[in-house]
Amino acid sequence: MNSLKHYPILHSLLRPFRLSHQKTCAALVVALCQATQASSFAIAGQLSCLTDVQFGSALTRLYRFLRNERFDSWLLTESLLRLFNQPNKSLLLALDWTAWQDRFSVLTASVCVGTRSVPVAVSACRKRQLARSQNLW
Repeated sequence: MNSLKHYPILHSLLRPFRLSHQKTCAALVVALCQATQASSFAIAGQLSCLTDVQFGSALTRLYRFLRNERFDSWLLTESLLRLFNQPNKSLLLALDWTAWQDRFSVLTASVCVGTRSVPVAVSACRKRQLARSQNLW
């Protein structure tokens, strides 16, 4: 299945990227939505079904994509913010610090839409790297 053709919104969101990055990112987004959880094994399982490849190959593809330094996640954030931005309306952002596995702190920026929030940017660091206040990071 060609995720870019099946979900036109992904095509518009991923337009700034190279075609290879567009295809991989779109397939991963669809797999994530179908898995309904942010688990690498669940996403790889769905990706495996979508692309007719072995589970191990799908998992390797996911991990390679996540480590790919040439994929500019801030460009994706910019595309998401452009999608949510409406003329003459303010864009409400929510920032949230979350502890993860007692070793990491994760800062998430989300756009508030109705009674929901949609994450548009995430950054993580080791807790010991933080100063006395997370706000100084």
